Amino acid sequence: TMKLYVILITDVSSRFIAGWSASPMGSHKETEQMTKDAVKMAIERGGNQTMFEFVSDNHGAFTSKESKSFLNLAFNKVRIIEAGNSQANPAETQFRLFKRSLKDIKNFLSTSWGTGIEGMANPDHLDIDELPNYQDALIQMHELITRWNTTKLRDTVTPAERFAIKHNDCKPLVPVVMRYLFAKHTKVDVSYMRGYVNLHRSKGYDTELFQFEIPQFGGAGTEMIARATGYTTGA
Repeated sequence: TMKLYVILITDVSSRFIAGWSASPMGSHKETEQMTKDAVKMAIERGGNQTMFEFVSDNHGAFTSKESKSFLNLAFNKVRIIEAGNSQANPAETQFRLFKRSLKDIKNFLSTSWGTGIEGMANPDHLDIDELPNYQDALIQMHELITRWNTTKLRDTVTPAERFAIKHNDCKPLVPVVMRYLFAKHTKVDVSYMRGYVNLHRSKGYDTELFQFEIPQFGGAGTEMIARATGYTTGA
């Protein structure tokens, strides 16, 4: 049995969970890819509009060079709170409230995998065989997030309804930024290429080959590549 590790992107002003991503099956790590997937879902649910500020803790999934580069493209401002200062992250309250909303879900009780106060294993008496598999757990998480987003608050307005009201400064994200955020990125070694670069794009079982010529390869092109790669191989 394993816990399901999930990254949530919450809109603090509306309490709407705009994006989420779970760790791959068999993994219990929060990764850069999870951050990217959750943010991209939040962008789409927000109508591909301005993302004002990203606030997170110091986990490597948010602070790595690759993640920072991605986040700085998606958001106007990226802020990482100081270590040990969870109060500086307004989303922490949202996550605690969301976790509290799961109390009625039997298989989300972490105490089941520890021991009771009298040393008794599985104090909640859950049958492990009845727990959901990975795919079922994803479906359940989707349903729980939907429940959270569509439950009316004290003012009788749901987070989803409040999230639909956009700030006046919201504008569509720049097309070139959208292409970069959602594109598939391919790395190739151009060190030994002679005037062209081959790229393969796979979709399902089909693979397409694209060939791009390097402008003025015999002159300026060669020198430009050499300088950019530091005259080394493995570029």
